[in-house]
Amino acid sequence: MRISDLPREIDKLVTKKLIIDARPFIRGRLLDIGCDAKPHKDILADRVEEYIGLDIRPVSYCGNFRVDVVGDAHELPFPRKNFDTILCTQSLMYFDNPKLAIEEMFRVLKSNGFVVATTALTWRQVHRAEKWRFTEFGLRWLFQEAGFFINTIRPKKGIIGAYEKQLADRDEVSKWVQELDEILILGHMVIARKP
Repeated sequence: MRISDLPREIDKLVTKKLIIDARPFIRGRLLDIGCDAKPHKDILADRVEEYIGLDIRPVSYCGNFRVDVVGDAHELPFPRKNFDTILCTQSLMYFDNPKLAIEEMFRVLKSNGFVVATTALTWRQVHRAEKWRFTEFGLRWLFQEAGFFINTIRPKKGIIGAYEKQLADRDEVSKWVQELDEILILGHMVIARKP
């Protein structure tokens, strides 16, 4: 692995850990918006009855997986109140209008359904199509403005968060690295419920 790939790899590990932590909120019919290669499908398979992946492109960016539905997050091709859970990992930053996309999530989600979304905040821009970075307060405003009740917003922490099991018992992890990890927020996970 090249050093330039490290931020992306750490972010993938941290995001996966947060999705695993969010499993109690994931159930029923799930829509994965911006699914690409559906990297979370296997860890959520036992929680959902149906897993539908939507992306703007018919083939994932890595070219090895076809999405289920080609569509735009700003105008979801589904009727109202159609899903129990919406998953949107690392995609909001690509949308032209994240507020409109979140309003669309609200529209297609059933009452008492949950959105689990992860976003970026720091690291360098990975792709030219990235348009946005989100603070905790910005995410809270966007989801509440759309009508959601915020269950939790958790920070996506960096190196320690990604490798905490491997590093937990090692003396070489100094206090300053742990302190840095507290302030280096990679992004956030939002769990929001539609009333």
